[in-house]
Amino acid sequence: MGLWAKSVVILKAIRAHGTQRMRSLAERTGRSNSSGQRPLQTIERRERHPESSWWETAAGRAGLIRLIVATLLVFGLNRGVGAATLSAFCGRLRLDAHVGGSPSALRTLRHMLERLLLETAAVWETAGLAHGEIRPVSGAVDETFLQRMMLGCMDLATG
Repeated sequence: MGLWAKSVVILKAIRAHGTQRMRSLAERTGRSNSSGQRPLQTIERRERHPESSWWETAAGRAGLIRLIVATLLVFGLNRGVGAATLSAFCGRLRLDAHVGGSPSALRTLRHMLERLLLETAAVWETAGLAHGEIRPVSGAVDETFLQRMMLGCMDLATG
């Protein structure tokens, strides 16, 4: 059982029975006294803000993961925003207590997303070519210009 799962079990016991001593909390959750201390300290650190309790729920955790992945895809991969700026963004939303919001953690996650996207595209391409499906070349326009206008082309069949 991971740290988040342990935290959820302890948090549910606290919500159901109120604040308890470590011994009674350990008995209710089936954990030892020492193994309940670290998740409890983690929960206390994360519970500084009013919205923090929502992130502890299953729906909140799924929403948090979706938010971080969407942020990395839209701003990190599509727009080229750096990991330090994304880390500051997570800090402004007070997410850094719930996810690894450091620049190195976000950079690692971005590289993992890049790899997974390329693997998925390769599988889809192979499956499409196996069925004899050849798609026509299509163009796209992006109106974002930095210093000068650039034209970029990509062959969709080969990437």
